[in-house]
Amino acid sequence: MGIVKDAKANIAHQHAARAINEDRIVFVYKYAAGPTATNFSGPIAGAAEIIEAIESAGWRLHQMTYDEGAKHGAVVLLFRR
Repeated sequence: MGIVKDAKANIAHQHAARAINEDRIVFVYKYAAGPTATNFSGPIAGAAEIIEAIESAGWRLHQMTYDEGAKHGAVVLLFRR
């Protein structure tokens, strides 16, 4: 991964680990996707890395949605333990 993607994934992992330490049973994470080159179908840059980082802390992705209202769009992820 790149430096920025690594940093974002590391931050997501830290938040996920803290939520486990706080005995949370759900964890919601909003990932600002950033600008994309086109509006066509394709991967959401960095989203897979964020999901993998959070799941490595002990969570499992339960639901997700895309928030078009954010400046460049955002992925809202709901995880359960």
